Amino acid sequence: MKQSNENLKILQEAIANGIIDKDSVLDIVMAKRKNEVKKLHPYAITPPKEDGGRWHTSYRDKDGKRKNIKTRTEEEILKKLIPIYFPETHLEKMTFHDLYEEWLQYKSTVTNSPNTIKRHKQHYKKYFETSVLCTMKIKKIDELLL
Repeated sequence: MKQSNENLKILQEAIANGIIDKDSVLDIVMAKRKNEVKKLHPYAITPPKEDGGRWHTSYRDKDGKRKNIKTRTEEEILKKLIPIYFPETHLEKMTFHDLYEEWLQYKSTVTNSPNTIKRHKQHYKKYFETSVLCTMKIKKIDELLL
């Protein structure tokens, strides 16, 4: 446990000092997950047969029923397969407010202006704190709701 806390502190310091970019790390994690999905996924991921066609594959849902996925790109298929193969992620539990707090913490490491952070807090309090979004899970928010 002590080693894990030390690693966490080192990572936080590296992010704060600009040595590690949080977005780059997320890109690397997503690329690794996509490669793992490719290895785990037992069905073919088929490219379109003609221009403007769709990529497609299938998977088994929780009830064992076979479901199809069709998207414009292979990348989109892999993004849709990630939650199927890795269901418990940080985002599954995260609310809009949690995401805001995490974002604000990140934002304070990349800006030198305390007024900017203060303004972000004011905007959040005015527009989001009393809204339905505040307590909603990120995964439940869609375009229609917005």
